[in-house]
Amino acid sequence: TLCRQSVSSLDDSEEKFGTPDVVLMDIDAWEYNILSSSEKMLDSDVVWIVEIHKKPMGVAPPPSDQVDPEGVEELFIQHNYEVERIAERKDDGETYVYHIVAK
Repeated sequence: TLCRQSVSSLDDSEEKFGTPDVVLMDIDAWEYNILSSSEKMLDSDVVWIVEIHKKPMGVAPPPSDQVDPEGVEELFIQHNYEVERIAERKDDGETYVYHIVAK
């Protein structure tokens, strides 16, 4: 059954639906913007699988000065997560997207 609900943040989602066990995040370079406003969720005991983009992309990309892949990993570390890179994609030898698990 598919259930669609409107929420304004991950913290709002946690209040509305409870704390998930796992969060899978693939949001085309918006990772830092969303996670930096999700303090309560980051303080929860959640396993995160995140696709991190090093450049703006997608249909509605964030401004390039708001794309912060290193900041994403640092947010997890600041909240006592262990971060492991599990995969990456390269274009002309340069990594442009990679995946992490934070637990």
